[in-house]
Amino acid sequence: ANAAEACYGKSLQIKGDKVIEIGANWIHGPSEENPVFRFARQYGLLDPEALTPENQALDTGGHSLWVPNIFTSSGRKLDVKDVYPAHELFAELLSESSEFQNQKGEPCASVGDFIRSKVRQRVAEKWKDIDLATRSLRQCMISSMFKRECCINGTHSLDEMGLGAFGQYKILPGLDCTFPG
Repeated sequence: ANAAEACYGKSLQIKGDKVIEIGANWIHGPSEENPVFRFARQYGLLDPEALTPENQALDTGGHSLWVPNIFTSSGRKLDVKDVYPAHELFAELLSESSEFQNQKGEPCASVGDFIRSKVRQRVAEKWKDIDLATRSLRQCMISSMFKRECCINGTHSLDEMGLGAFGQYKILPGLDCTFPG
């Protein structure tokens, strides 16, 4: 990752009719491999928590830690056992999506096409004996994870991400840290 990729969350402040850029909000991958992190540490710009070896070593694979605090649209909290199989399946498909980097002859043009086709196939295989309501709930969870993945990858649609390039992004270890104040 280069310095431009290592720092995200540019903030804009509006002053009258002017927009002023006030810099980044957080560092993605705060570890020794990240030149932006080293620079921020050198100039005392980080909280003590960001500087701990544990924070720098934590490898989330580019995703925030999964805290299964999930609610339905009617406000009912879902039990982890109800949503974990969907999370597990989606993580498996994301991992498989990364295996085509720099290869010719990818089975689909985009990450979105690949995941959608595999979800249909895997749901039919793995969840064929599951009741319709549970299967539907799990598929809704996968749909939410699909949308969340768009945010993580900074795209409007995973259909815009080429399957062959998906695994090329280097994810640096460390739990994202914000700049105090």
